[in-house]
Amino acid sequence: VTIFQRKPGSAFGAGLSKTRGWAYVQEVAHRGVAMTGDVVYGHLALEGLHVTVGGIPRLVVADTFVLCIGQEPQAGIAPALAAGRVPYSLVGGARDAAGLDAVRAIEEGTRAALSI
Repeated sequence: VTIFQRKPGSAFGAGLSKTRGWAYVQEVAHRGVAMTGDVVYGHLALEGLHVTVGGIPRLVVADTFVLCIGQEPQAGIAPALAAGRVPYSLVGGARDAAGLDAVRAIEEGTRAALSI
């Protein structure tokens, strides 16, 4: 499992709760999750996810991708995934930014993850 974030040079979890954020990051690291920052997302293709990390192009190959792509609606990605017969779930702000809150986004993300 690898977590990517767009922010360069900032610690993972820096924007999370000051009292619990560090614990979340420590827990995923303890479970062997790799964390990579300074990522620019390219495109998702049959061979994998094309990204640029620190200015270097990279192809990420995996059985499953969970894309946490921000707090703005991303309905445009759905037709491309459906055309490629890729199972997907849009959650949080990517699904519906109106009335977005962290609790709803986390609940929807958890339900999507449990369905994998």
